[in-house]
Amino acid sequence: MARGFFKIFVLLILIFGILYFLYSNENPFVKQIFEETLKSIQEKYDRYALNESKKAFDKINEIRYENGKSKLVWDDRLYELAKYRAKDMYDRGYYSHITPEGKTVNEIADSYGIYTDVGENLGKGYISPSEAIEGWMNSPAHKYNLLYDGHRLGAFAYYMDIYVFLATGSGSWTYELGILIPIQK
Repeated sequence: MARGFFKIFVLLILIFGILYFLYSNENPFVKQIFEETLKSIQEKYDRYALNESKKAFDKINEIRYENGKSKLVWDDRLYELAKYRAKDMYDRGYYSHITPEGKTVNEIADSYGIYTDVGENLGKGYISPSEAIEGWMNSPAHKYNLLYDGHRLGAFAYYMDIYVFLATGSGSWTYELGILIPIQK
């Protein structure tokens, strides 16, 4: 469902973009209508994506509860960072815990006001958020991160077919490249 909605969203943006290009210079009123329509479509998609991300996050909390773990608290900063990570990977054509510039999520987190260690799960090519979560639960390293006792705050976001779960909390450990490692600060 999420992928289908996004494809419609992209198609609408493309159509409006073409029409905007063809007619906006001729008539300022047309330009204004196109800009307002595009803004409205983007706002609706953002609300939809946030709602779907929160549903996926609730599913993660159900899984944590079923496994005797405390539920995570949604964190908007982590959501914005997860959304950025998914979109950045899609837009720039990479899929990795490390950006092409060599930065990890922990190095990027500071710019989002997050100053603790962040655990990150990535998923690509799944059809839905539920499928991504199921895939993580079938991977011992990803499952460990989803169920890690030290996590207190979390978020889930996606862009196209790239899914990102982020969580943080107490402790001096980080989860990068599938390995739990101590932080030397």
